Formats: sequence, C-alpha cells, structure tokens
Amino acid sequence: MDGLYGFTYRGRHCSEMGVRLLSYTVNTPELREYAETVAGRPGEYDYGAEWGTREITVKIDVIPNGESLKRRQSKILSWLSPVDSGAGPLIFDEVPDTQYNAKLTGRFGIEQLIVGYGVLTITFKCHDPFGYSTYSVESITVDSAVLVDTEISVDASYTFAVNGLATLNVDNFGAEPVRPVLEISGSFTTLTVTLGGKTLTFGQQTSGTLAIDFSRYLSLRNGVPVPASGDYGQLPAGTSPVVIGGTGINCTVTFRFRTKSL
Repeated sequence: MDGLYGFTYRGRHCSEMGVRLLSYTVNTPELREYAETVAGRPGEYDYGAEWGTREITVKIDVIPNGESLKRRQSKILSWLSPVDSGAGPLIFDEVPDTQYNAKLTGRFGIEQLIVGYGVLTITFKCHDPFGYSTYSVESITVDSAVLVDTEISVDASYTFAVNGLATLNVDNFGAEPVRPVLEISGSFTTLTVTLGGKTLTFGQQTSGTLAIDFSRYLSLRNGVPVPASGDYGQLPAGTSPVVIGGTGINCTVTFRFRTKSL
C-alpha cells in the first residue's frame, strides 16, 4: 500500500518524528499446524491448526531537517525501542479504528541516499496476531473513530436493564469471536449467564458489581474473586443472544470488549 498517510505508535504520530510513511504490509499471521506421521500408515494424522505470530513491515523516509541522520536514527530507535516498554499499539491512518499490539524486531538502520535524507524499512512483530478496535464497544459515540463501512447495527446496545429472565441480543461486529468482560451491577438471589452456549451460575449478590472476565476465566465482586459454577464461553462474530436467568434479579448489565479481526 503506497502513499497512505502515516501511522501512530505508542500514541505518537510518525510526522512528529519527521518521517513519512511510504508503504506498509500487514502480513498474514503464521499458521501453526499440528500433525503426526505413523509408520505403515499413508499420510498423517491431522490435529488441527491455530494462528501464530504476525509481522508488519513499514517503509519510511526521513525528511531532512539539518540534523545528521545518525542522530535522527537514534531518536527514532528510542521511540520504537521494545527494551523497556515492550509492545505498543500500532495504528495506521488509513484504518484509524484498528490497532495492533506490535514491537520492533530485527535489525535497524537507515539507508542514506543523499545528505540528510534516508529510507528505512521497519519490521514489527505481533505476538497476538489479531487487530483490535481502538475503542471498547460500550464507549461508542458519534465522535468515535468508527469507519463508515463497519458492520455495526444501527440499534446496537451494550448496556441493559434486567429485572428477570432476559435474552440480550449483543452485536459483535468484528470478524472474530471475543471474550468480553460482563459487568452486572445491582442485586440478585441467584444468577445464570449463558454466553456462546456455555452457562455460568453465581450465588446471591445484595449490592455492588459482579465483573465476569471471560478472557481471564475469572469473576470478581467489588474486586474480590467469587466462585462460579459452569463454563466461560465466548461471543461469536455477529449478533447473538446472551441469556440472563435466575431469581430476584434487579440489575444493569454492561458488555465491554474490543472487536477482533485478522
């Protein structure tokens, strides 16, 4: 992709560093396949596959400003360095609502073409291969950086008042399943949550907030771990039902997650 605006890394736009984005490639994640060969049997046993890491290559040029390229290189390297800060959010101007958790990898050196001007190719590695929305769904407003081609339904809602058995239709408008945080504020005698075909059951809550973290397989009531019976599910891509059941329910239910894509 050539001549496409710029990029932001760790909250700092490349233009602040005096560099321009020439091109970039978001490579497909590596595919890890699991198989086993058995003597005397043709072919192999297939045990499935999963996504591995992904690399993103970025080509930039350094705009002359009277400072030596060596000094410019040091400043750019300090900005990108993973040594103290690890990975950070990488966002391209062309897709401002998607971020990758990326860190610099490989060698780093500017090719000087003329005095004060050079070209550099940077390689980022994403240990988590997915791209995530820059916003959490419950915080979407008219000012959010949501692109017009995003497939979010017009009436999508992520906060619900629940006073008994309820089926909540939740729009995961990303391309991949997600594991949300579900916050339940209020009271109930018993509570069940069925998400992605799997059900969790909780005991009485007289007040406060129960936070069910489906990605960490952990439930907290007012910050303190509480037991949960059952299985933690995931929210499929698209609009799907989440069923709230139990007794004595008088709650507000809020879904928090960032959409995912490859």
